[in-house]
Amino acid sequence: MLALPAQMVEAMIAHARQVYPDEACGLIGGAGAEGRMIWPIHNVADDPTVRFRMAPDEQVRAFAAFEGRGWELIAIYHSHPAGPPRPSDTDIAEAQYPAAFHIIISLADLVHPSVTVWTIRDGRARPVLWQVKPD
Repeated sequence: MLALPAQMVEAMIAHARQVYPDEACGLIGGAGAEGRMIWPIHNVADDPTVRFRMAPDEQVRAFAAFEGRGWELIAIYHSHPAGPPRPSDTDIAEAQYPAAFHIIISLADLVHPSVTVWTIRDGRARPVLWQVKPD
């Protein structure tokens, strides 16, 4: 079960709202299944309103920061500005890290965003139970 501090969940939602109507994206480093650091990354997709592609140089810096603390990539997050909080066919087809959780923030309701967590392995997405930890 993925555990994320409340402050981290709020930071992901804030990032998604900040770049709306584009998709937000980023990485979460931590240990085991506990998130410890959020690393927002610029979306450099040709059409960032409907897909995300992380800036490669920023990904490298995030991985180095995680490794420098003895952590690993535990989750990838991105937003769906108008879509549901589940992986799209493109999200599933392009998933590159089967060990990482995939967090999706739906802003279809801007006032009450939805956050869900998934695993994506072997071309299948499955929902994951997760918890918000107090800061």
